[in-house]
Amino acid sequence: MSRILNWSEDELSSYYEDREIDLSWINKSSRHQFRWKSLKGPWITSDRRISSSKKLIELFSKSMPTDVYVSTSSWLDPINLPRIKDTKRPSPILLDHLVVFDIDIRPFCLTRLEEARKATLNLR
Repeated sequence: MSRILNWSEDELSSYYEDREIDLSWINKSSRHQFRWKSLKGPWITSDRRISSSKKLIELFSKSMPTDVYVSTSSWLDPINLPRIKDTKRPSPILLDHLVVFDIDIRPFCLTRLEEARKATLNLR
């Protein structure tokens, strides 16, 4: 059985204060959209380009995240991207898109992660 984790704003703030988020796998983080689910509930989309882990964590200070998402697409301008059904604004310019396999099996735990790892290896 999985357990639900409940964090406080102070616990999350302390966590990010002492750590750096590894963005080295992204060629140019400033070309990607970042979103995070706040402790208060709604998803927040960055209204700024993210050039470093430090800049991202600075944005968190207003609303600590429980989940962080970075787009696998890189855009000429990743700020204020239109929704898929938005036909009134011009389409954004897509520069690149990473190939990603999102393989997770609920409930989220080490046993399920191992199953996902094995499933990934079987894709070869």
